[in-house]
Amino acid sequence: MRHEKNDLTNREFGLQNFPVRTHLEKTIGQTVKFFKSLNDNHGHPAILGIEPFNEPHPAGIPPEEFEATFLYQYYQNVESEIRKFDDKIFLFIEPRVDWTMSFQGDEKKSKSAPSPFSIRRTLHLDFIRDTMIEGTIDPKHIVSYLPSDHVSLDKIGDRGVLSFHYYDPIAIAQSFLKIPDNMYRYVREWPDIFAQLVKAAKERGLVPFLTEFGGVQDAELIRDYINLHYMEIESFLLNSTYWNYDLYNTTEGKDNWNLENFSLLGPGRRPRNADVIARPYPLRSSARPILLFFDIESTYATLLLEGSVVDAPTIMYIPYDYHYSPEFKVWATSKEIEWDRQNKLLSWYPVKDQTLNQIIVAKERSNKVDIERLPKRARDSVEKTTFVNTFP
Repeated sequence: MRHEKNDLTNREFGLQNFPVRTHLEKTIGQTVKFFKSLNDNHGHPAILGIEPFNEPHPAGIPPEEFEATFLYQYYQNVESEIRKFDDKIFLFIEPRVDWTMSFQGDEKKSKSAPSPFSIRRTLHLDFIRDTMIEGTIDPKHIVSYLPSDHVSLDKIGDRGVLSFHYYDPIAIAQSFLKIPDNMYRYVREWPDIFAQLVKAAKERGLVPFLTEFGGVQDAELIRDYINLHYMEIESFLLNSTYWNYDLYNTTEGKDNWNLENFSLLGPGRRPRNADVIARPYPLRSSARPILLFFDIESTYATLLLEGSVVDAPTIMYIPYDYHYSPEFKVWATSKEIEWDRQNKLLSWYPVKDQTLNQIIVAKERSNKVDIERLPKRARDSVEKTTFVNTFP
């Protein structure tokens, strides 16, 4: 029987019409119950949410039918199970694995693009021909068939997260094949791609979360590729997690997974491009963040806040050892700033009677801000900032 019918028969193991999907859904619920019971029923502090299906693959089912019917129903059922035990934990909902890649041409074919895993696993000739010769994969048109109407989404609840992965298919293929790449195409296309990813989450009332991204560490332009990812993440104020950090990466086996070599730790656990990952960011904000920016070349970083300010500091992580040693300068709309060098944390109290507050950090000789290093929205607020201090 087909698995999407929730009916599995496996005579070798004595299973006859076994409701395999229901069993999985209830197992996830029981797992949530166990972790919720820890710490006097306050749950495990390191568990933010549950992602019940990593990179869902249609496996021969038409994409629209797979997402709109089978996958969505599964997420509904998982939501029902976990809410029996925990009303706070987030449910991470992921579209089908290939939703960020679509084929141009005949829509009636209902043909799915190859997944990032299949690209990295096989690099089959059809994919290479499609992407590099015929150009029939269109990464600029992103479609998920998960329901977006409010009636359907009410069944998921208000603790939903749209979990998505993004690997540029051409970049991955060129990295594996050692073909010279051109960052200009990604610089041009990615703002629109990331805008579509965020829109897909927000139109469904879900929190956008880039739960997987990365690149081949021995690729020629890997630093630029990773940095561009983070520039888009910062531009859209996205939650994100990097793939991956492998303690057991080796020269021969690489990540020991499909000969991938994505890990930030290389052979001998040596860090690779860690300075690109180490960026200033707020751990918590005193008002609503509307701009986060970091220029790795100049080390200029800025955070712009809007609206009412709470009676607590904005706390920013400063990658001091990577970018700001032996000292850095700070400009802000308020001079109430404390620097915790040991923990690399900057505590800042914005002005409460201002609708816009900004803090700027840079390894700069002058006490004057180089506004050319900042994005336009930050430049417009520079006149409200003053030099605060030089911190060692």
